[in-house]
Amino acid sequence: MTSTFVRLATLMGAVLSMGMVAGAFALYAHNIMPGLRKTDDRTFVAAFQQLDRAIINPWFMITAFGGALVLTAAAD
Repeated sequence: MTSTFVRLATLMGAVLSMGMVAGAFALYAHNIMPGLRKTDDRTFVAAFQQLDRAIINPWFMITAFGGALVLTAAAD
């Protein structure tokens, strides 16, 4: 019973964290990059640097990317 619950909770956590990672990539691919495509090179680089500075949040990085890796390995 407990083993099944832990396995299910780990699998659900892996699915949620992988979904967060997929959502981050989809957001970049479908919303941000098409908008930046219409700018010149200098504006593109400056805007992308500002986006990277704003999105790098330690809690997001740990829970989404680290959680996806750890929970997916543990769900096996």
